[in-house]
Amino acid sequence: IALAEAGVLEVLEQGGLALNGEQLRILRLALRMAHACTLRAGEAGGGDLLDDAREDKKDDAPPPIALVHGLFGTGKSTLLAAIIIGVHALGDESESAGRRRPRLLLCAATNVAVDSVLTKLLGLGFSSFTRVGALRRIAKEVLPYSTHAAGSECASKSSAQRSAQRANADAERALNEELAASPNARDAACLRSAIADIKAGRMNARTRSLKIVHVLATTCASSTCLTAGADTDAAPTALKWQGRGRGGGRG
Repeated sequence: IALAEAGVLEVLEQGGLALNGEQLRILRLALRMAHACTLRAGEAGGGDLLDDAREDKKDDAPPPIALVHGLFGTGKSTLLAAIIIGVHALGDESESAGRRRPRLLLCAATNVAVDSVLTKLLGLGFSSFTRVGALRRIAKEVLPYSTHAAGSECASKSSAQRSAQRANADAERALNEELAASPNARDAACLRSAIADIKAGRMNARTRSLKIVHVLATTCASSTCLTAGADTDAAPTALKWQGRGRGGGRG
């Protein structure tokens, strides 16, 4: 946990960011929660984190839920980015020790709120995530790391392939329309990258790997489909974000 925390602080410092005392306390709590999940997953017959907290409160077990709230611009999205980076680093350590790594589900009520955290992660040099949603509603800089949900658990297995093919064709058509609208150079590069991913099958590969991806990001409405039928131990730990747009909101 200490190594993961140190790694997060180093990444933030390189990005010109820092955590205040309260943010650091929440980061440490989140890392303890993730660490408890990795230990539990390695034990035969282990219960969930809520059961652990109920049955053994005197062992200072981390709580099963953490609620963080604050005014506009108080650093909630920065804290979320720090937690994601820290838990991902903790997962590398867990895998090297032969334990299952923790997985994260980042979800919010709106696409803009989800992407506000992801763009902050990209600004810090972290891109080990998969964004799921309607491609036209995803921020351009996040498109190279995105896929649609066609062919996921929301669709029957018999129709998954046909659904993915139709979604690919629709997505490619929509992205080409946006590209033809003469966006700025950066947006154009992101759109071309996403179109190339569709044609090369890389977007389909991301869709097939949704059950094992380490960090999954989508809206709250789509999250129920993506986690439907998932193995309890393998299902990602949820980070729910109620931000209203970029750079501010309720959390």
